[in-house]
Amino acid sequence: MNENFKAEKTCSFSFLFKSTLVSPFTFDCMKTICIILLLLPLIATTQNLVPNGSFEVTGDCPVDLHDLELLGWQHWLASPNCFNACSPSLNQLDSLFDVPTNGFGYQYAATGDGYIGLGTYGQPGISDNAREYAGVQLLAPLMVDTPYHVSFKTCLALNGFYWQLNHASNNIGIIFTPNGYDWLDSPMPIPNEAHLYSTEVIEDTTNWTLIEGVFIADEAYTHIGVGNFFDSANTEYIQYQNGLGAYYYVDDVVVMKLSDYNHVSELNAKSF
Repeated sequence: MNENFKAEKTCSFSFLFKSTLVSPFTFDCMKTICIILLLLPLIATTQNLVPNGSFEVTGDCPVDLHDLELLGWQHWLASPNCFNACSPSLNQLDSLFDVPTNGFGYQYAATGDGYIGLGTYGQPGISDNAREYAGVQLLAPLMVDTPYHVSFKTCLALNGFYWQLNHASNNIGIIFTPNGYDWLDSPMPIPNEAHLYSTEVIEDTTNWTLIEGVFIADEAYTHIGVGNFFDSANTEYIQYQNGLGAYYYVDDVVVMKLSDYNHVSELNAKSF
């Protein structure tokens, strides 16, 4: 990229038409055009390593809560769910996996039309260690000793019209692994560790909470998982009333080389 190039709000262009030079002229560029000009050279060098980290539908609309495979993700433990605005209504009512209203609560997607949801804490005294994990293979292995920006957004689901999950918990987070899991044949055990997680109990049911940090890869990890990777002895929870446990929506999972992430962030800041 030309180091001397700067996109300004006012831009000058010269045009050639049928070999006749049209006099240069100046006009006010739309800010969005300037941003695009800045970001185009980055397309080949910056990449979110998480495939479909915003859980968008790329083909058929899910017709079942458990259709994670349609999003390119897998069930690593139990049965995390997918939600999308394309979900068909049932007898003119919101479906269990619609957006924004579904069987677990109410929330619009942070990006696009879809997100996933998973249980992070079971019913106290009955199924405390009940967990749900979703995972996927990264687009490329992590590079050892390389710092990465890692982030995701989450929101507590409460008072769903079908499932009464009336708890909140901490520890929802991300883990990197050297392999994937299958909840039927080789489910992921609770490892009591994670590479990024919230130590605070997240209670916000209205706004998406951003969880982010920097991770320096100590292995060439090939997969990423989302969930609460700590058992109940190491998890804090809040019980609002009787219910089945804690459940969270997840959207916008991002893993990017820190140098690339900083570069994009700097250019975005300059563009505005």
